Amino acid sequence: MTEEEEDRDRALWASVPWTPVTGPPGPTTPDDTTITSAASSTTGNGSVIIGWQKKDVPYLPNATALQAFDIWIPASSTSSSQQPSKEGSAVDVVPPEPNSIPGGKGVWVVFLHGGAWRDPRVSSTSFSPTAGHILRHIHNRHQKEDVRLGGMISLNYRLSPHPDYPPNHPEYPGDGRGAKHPDHIHDVLSGISFLQRLLKPSPENEDEFVLVGHSCGATLAFQALMDSSRRGLPPTQGLVKPSVVVGVNGLYDLAGFIKAPTKGYEGLRDAYEKFVAGAFGEDESVWREVGPASAGNWLPEWQTLEGGQRTEEGRKRVRKRKAVLVQSKQDTLVPYDQLEKMRDYLLKHATTAAAAAAAGDGDGDGDGDGEEERAGLQVFEMEIGGEHDEIWEKGDQLARILLKVISWL
Repeated sequence: MTEEEEDRDRALWASVPWTPVTGPPGPTTPDDTTITSAASSTTGNGSVIIGWQKKDVPYLPNATALQAFDIWIPASSTSSSQQPSKEGSAVDVVPPEPNSIPGGKGVWVVFLHGGAWRDPRVSSTSFSPTAGHILRHIHNRHQKEDVRLGGMISLNYRLSPHPDYPPNHPEYPGDGRGAKHPDHIHDVLSGISFLQRLLKPSPENEDEFVLVGHSCGATLAFQALMDSSRRGLPPTQGLVKPSVVVGVNGLYDLAGFIKAPTKGYEGLRDAYEKFVAGAFGEDESVWREVGPASAGNWLPEWQTLEGGQRTEEGRKRVRKRKAVLVQSKQDTLVPYDQLEKMRDYLLKHATTAAAAAAAGDGDGDGDGDGEEERAGLQVFEMEIGGEHDEIWEKGDQLARILLKVISWL
């Protein structure tokens, strides 16, 4: 990477200021966390700063409005300072400088939202409730336990057109809403690459990166484990793939559902076919290839860096790979057998993938619900309750799952 490219990345990062995330001290409810709009925040009203946020950070030069991400970091991980206010009755907390990049060790969580690749109402902000829960947990318990969290990212990506929200829609402008495959996954890889260029992780630190996706975001999360050459994209050189992927109410076999809908979900077939064709075109072979549970064996690609690179240390750490599949049986939009197909696919191909990557036996260090292990990969099945979007709308269940995952690393 040239010095000019590094300067460009830093300028994009610094273009958005840090904003405090506040909440009352002690136990809280989901609605108690707020994002203040000022560049500094006083703690004299009884609330405390539990973290810092940057919103809509562009990850590409000349980015559209959707080629951006939100980021949250715990308050304890920054170099913010406290100064007496002019009135002397409160304390003004001065945020980190806009160009300040979080330092130190810790797990980074990257979230990919759902919305069927096209719904402009679902965006990076869908992770806000979960981020608030996690920041409060860390703030309230940092003296008692060490939660190794570096930060959390919620990534936007360009969307395909939506028939109900034309480009001239007053609330949802058309900028970035004309995408076709592979634009969505290209943006995801670009955003992750931008983050990693700033944080500069090495393959030996891959355990510090967790990729999480909800609904079609889960599809994208698993696609990000594959080599980008599958999509006709140039390799994102040096991209460190995560050791853990979490799919929540995910879509894994689109072609299979459209061909033979799950019993009780037959009425959704036409809707599925429309949004899948809108995102990926009319070719059914493409539908099979983009589905992580219906594509050919891609698991060996998870074990390598982009471009086929693999370090000796990376070979040793292949046994650390974990896939966490989360699904609600009360979900009326995505049937539970989507999880089952993804689980069965992973377990079927795990031994072959591990052998191809010269891995040893699994280390069995997880403690998740419904854990199954094959050489090179641990698969965890977690059943949750609630409707399709409830897990991110409330955020508490997802926060508990992610805190558990972070504790494994």
